[in-house]
Amino acid sequence: MRKININVLLLGLIILAGCNMPKNESAQNLNVTQAYQTVNARLTEGLAQQSTPTQESTLNPTKPTDFSTTIVQETKGSNTTPSPSLTSSPKTRCDQAAAAYPKIDITIDDDTKMTPGQKFTKIWRIVNVGTCTWTPEYQVVFFSGEQMGTSDNVYLEESVAPNQSIDISVDMVAPKEPGSYQSNWKLKNTKGDLFGIGPHGESPFWVRIKVIEISTPTPTMSPTTTLTPEVLVSGSLTMTSGNSIDLDTSTIDSGDLDLAYQTTEAEPPVHQLVPLGNASIGIFGNEQPTLSSCQNTTTSSSPLDIAQIPIGTYLCYQTSLSLPGWIRIDSFNPDNNTIRIQILTWLIP
Repeated sequence: MRKININVLLLGLIILAGCNMPKNESAQNLNVTQAYQTVNARLTEGLAQQSTPTQESTLNPTKPTDFSTTIVQETKGSNTTPSPSLTSSPKTRCDQAAAAYPKIDITIDDDTKMTPGQKFTKIWRIVNVGTCTWTPEYQVVFFSGEQMGTSDNVYLEESVAPNQSIDISVDMVAPKEPGSYQSNWKLKNTKGDLFGIGPHGESPFWVRIKVIEISTPTPTMSPTTTLTPEVLVSGSLTMTSGNSIDLDTSTIDSGDLDLAYQTTEAEPPVHQLVPLGNASIGIFGNEQPTLSSCQNTTTSSSPLDIAQIPIGTYLCYQTSLSLPGWIRIDSFNPDNNTIRIQILTWLIP
């Protein structure tokens, strides 16, 4: 049609040109006749080209558009049903962690109250939900928030295969000013890449505490005045089978020893906490005891089976110097004969 329209336009131009020619009648008739012959030939050629397909269109037919991956979005107010979106399931990452079920916090729940400068050990239970094994070269590192850890990185104590869990311990100290504090941590692989928990492995795991203000009691003449008990020693430490501890100084294998970690030769072996000298020990519960609570707890010199004591349990004791205190079981690994505990001994008159 485009070629026919062009030819018609040419015909009109030729006729107009012929009208403007000098009035030589024979020459004018000759030019008009030639113009009609030319236009007629052009029209015949254009119709022939449209009725006969070209070799290119015959040999190379247009490929139909592939709509198999086209996503149609629904227009507001339209009755057209949208085509389903094409989605793909997320791939499991090499390094990805998840919070253990039902609880990630083995010690120090959120908003636990602490005194200024109080030492404590935070333990998280983390599951390897990735495809790569975590080696002891992997670290748990401080990520953001309040730097409460005594170190900003701690190496894993053992390898963790996919679908296995590990208890990660970090020694910490509460800030000295009252208030709420949160310390966020992540894991780091051997390449230096950080990863955490959550659907995409991007969220940190944390410890959140509240440091309370300690009010100094005003002495009065009343004989019933009760003062805040003074702490002689506190802290966390790791014992292996055969170690003994002086609970008055928090030293291992030196001083006036009060408690030993021993393993029997039975099969399977029994792991025990054994009081030494005049020391005694007894189970209190899963809440942190007060001075009066430990003084009223029944203790004895009988050994305690560590495997029968749940992680996070508090034990009350009397040292060989008759000072009261408590122990909290933070972790126990019978495979390498290690136990991690936190202790506190009061200095009483």
